[in-house]
Amino acid sequence: MGLYALLAFDGGARASRKPSAHASCVWSNSGKLLWWTASAVHPCATNNEMEAMGLLTGLRWLLRHYRSVPIHVIGDSAIIINMASATYRVSANNLRPVIRDIRDLLPLFRQVTLQAVPRVYNVAADGLCNWIMDMQLSPITTLRKSADDTA
Repeated sequence: MGLYALLAFDGGARASRKPSAHASCVWSNSGKLLWWTASAVHPCATNNEMEAMGLLTGLRWLLRHYRSVPIHVIGDSAIIINMASATYRVSANNLRPVIRDIRDLLPLFRQVTLQAVPRVYNVAADGLCNWIMDMQLSPITTLRKSADDTA
């Protein structure tokens, strides 16, 4: 099949006044973790906002580093996958700008496939979201790591 990159994204929101979070992980098709990020957001946003931000953040990183490589995107939010692919229309005002940005990025890649998967197949991004929310950092915290980082 050749070289491709796998992007897994997730987002989560807990009760109001608690942090919400989004996360993205990118692997090569050989299974090497290339990059991950997790961001906690205050005040709390909606779960769908965080899912969309996880996808957007991962796509932005891939555009800078792997633009010419086919991309396979997985997430456990069928709603966000379907909005990103324009299968569903976006009726929530808070999601419109994020989904618009996602849709603007997708044609810039050589090839992109989007797939909704059960949460059990998205454990890395899901775990990063829960981990950063559990840390209760404030007001906005982003942690990331790249395979190119030496520290």
